[in-house]
Amino acid sequence: MAESRSKAVVNRPRFRKVATRMWADEKFRRLSPPQPCGQWLWVVMLTGEQTGPIPGVSRIGEAAFAEQLGWPLKAFRKAFAEALREGLVQVDWQARFLFIPNAIRYNAPESPNVVKSWSETWAELPECELKSQAWKTLKAFLEGFDEAFGKAFVKACPKPLLNQEQEQEQEQEQEKEDSSEPLSASDSEPAILVFPVTGTLKEWNLRQGTLDRLQEAYPAVDCLAEARKALAWCDCNPSRRKTARGMPAFLNRWMSKEQDRFHADTRRIQTDDFHV
Repeated sequence: MAESRSKAVVNRPRFRKVATRMWADEKFRRLSPPQPCGQWLWVVMLTGEQTGPIPGVSRIGEAAFAEQLGWPLKAFRKAFAEALREGLVQVDWQARFLFIPNAIRYNAPESPNVVKSWSETWAELPECELKSQAWKTLKAFLEGFDEAFGKAFVKACPKPLLNQEQEQEQEQEQEKEDSSEPLSASDSEPAILVFPVTGTLKEWNLRQGTLDRLQEAYPAVDCLAEARKALAWCDCNPSRRKTARGMPAFLNRWMSKEQDRFHADTRRIQTDDFHV
C-alpha cells in the first residue's frame, strides 16, 4: 500500500494557477523583458492577456500578439514557428483564431455551470474551420470527462455552421480516412475487444499492441478492465460512438481520466491519514 502511494505521488501532475492580471501589474512590467524565444511565447500563449474563459482558445492576430510581447513581427513569427513545428498550437491568422488543443486537459472546468458560462465568449469567436476543429476537440474531451459537462458544452457552444459544400467535403474526407485507416496494430494480432464505431468502418479492434501502450502510459489503471467499461459505454450510447480513426484518442482520454481519478483518491487517502 505504501509503495503504491509513493508511486502515485511521483506520477502525480502538479498544477499552478497564474492570474492574468500579472501581465498588467506595474512592478511586473518594470522587470527586464525576455528576448524572443519559443519557450516564453508558449508561457504567454497559455497564461497571457489574450486568453479567455475557454481553455486553449484565444482571439488575436499575429501583429497584435507581437505588439503585446514587445517583439518585432519577424522575431515573433520565428518563435511561433517553433510551437507550430512541435504541434502545440493551431492558428488561423486571417480569422484571428488561436487554439491550443491540449490546454483543456490541464485546465478542465470545475463544473457544468462553468461550461455554460462560455456561451457569450463562444458566440463572439469568428466562424472558421479552426473553430469547428476546436469545437470537436473540446466536445470530445468534455464528453469523455463527464456526460453532464458534454451536454453543457453542446448547449452553450453550438457547433459552428459551415456551408454545405464544406460539410460535404469534410464528410467525404472523413470517409476516405476511415476506410484507409489501419487497425491499431498488426493484423496478425488477435482482437482483444471489438468496438462498434460510426463511419465507413463499422467495427474497430483493440489489439494487444495498443493495450500495452495504454498500460505503459497509465500504470495506475487496469486498462483492460477500463476498456471493457468503454465498450459497454459505446454499446449503450450508439449516437455518441466514435469513428475508427477516433477510437485511439477516445481510449486515451478515458484512461487519462481514470489515472487522474486514482491520483485524486490517493491524495484524499494521504490527507485522511495525516489528520488521523
